Amino acid sequence: MLIARMEFFSDGLDVKQLDVKQDVNEVFELQKKHTNYHQQFNLGVLTKGQVEAEMVNFPKNKTLEDKFYLGFYQSGILIAVLDLVLDYPKANCVWIGLLIVDTAKLCTGIGTNVWEIAKQALKREGYTKALLAIPASDERAQSFWQKQSFKEQQVFQMDLKKGVTMPFKLMKSEL
Repeated sequence: MLIARMEFFSDGLDVKQLDVKQDVNEVFELQKKHTNYHQQFNLGVLTKGQVEAEMVNFPKNKTLEDKFYLGFYQSGILIAVLDLVLDYPKANCVWIGLLIVDTAKLCTGIGTNVWEIAKQALKREGYTKALLAIPASDERAQSFWQKQSFKEQQVFQMDLKKGVTMPFKLMKSEL
C-alpha cells in the first residue's frame, strides 16, 4: 500500500521496491558517483557488496517486511534511492537510512520531491515522525534535511567498523 500511495503522489516519477538480485547493479552505479559521500565514512572505495548489504540490512527487532528500499525513476532511469524502515525506533515513526540522488540531478529539487512524495504517503499511512542520522561533518546533508523541517536532536558516536567511530547527528521531523 505504501508504494501505491507514493505512486499517487509521485508527480511523474515511477516508484518501486528495489530487489537486491535484480537492481543492485543499477543502485551501485548511482551510488558510486557519490565519492565524497562514501569517503567520509573511511571505509574505502564503495563495493557492490556494501550496496547489497545496505539493501537488505535492517535493525534488530525489525524484519525485511518493515524495510522499503525504494527506487525513483524518471523516464526509466534510476534517479534516486530512499531507504526507509517503518515503525522504527518505535511505532508510528519511520527511520530514513538513506536518500541519495543521481549526481546529475543534484540541486534540481529531486531530493526534495522524493522526500515530499514519501512524506505524504507516510502521513496517509499513519506515521507521525521521521528520524535519521547524518555524519556530523556533512553540512550539505544537514542543510538539505533542515530545509525539509528536520531538527537536530543530539550528536552521538557510531561504530562504523571495528576500531572506527564517527560522530553523527540525530535529526527528527514531525510528519
